[in-house]
Amino acid sequence: MRPGRASARLRAMLCGGAVASIFCTAASAASPAGADWGLPQLMRELAEVRSASGEFTERTTMHMLKAPLVTFGTLKYVAPDHLWK
Repeated sequence: MRPGRASARLRAMLCGGAVASIFCTAASAASPAGADWGLPQLMRELAEVRSASGEFTERTTMHMLKAPLVTFGTLKYVAPDHLWK
């Protein structure tokens, strides 16, 4: 496996974990017990999202660069399967 693929997978896993933790925090605040909330509920709530967008800033470090490479822009999602960066 090439290093670029590994770092892309790691970023995807971290992003997914961040999204899940945000939803878990919101769910535990919404329901006092929080016992009813889990992965099935997360997937149902994510399925309700028809479109979303947000700004991002990405910093990438490389050994051959003296400073991090900074990219920024907008992420746009339209259900069911379109994501633009």
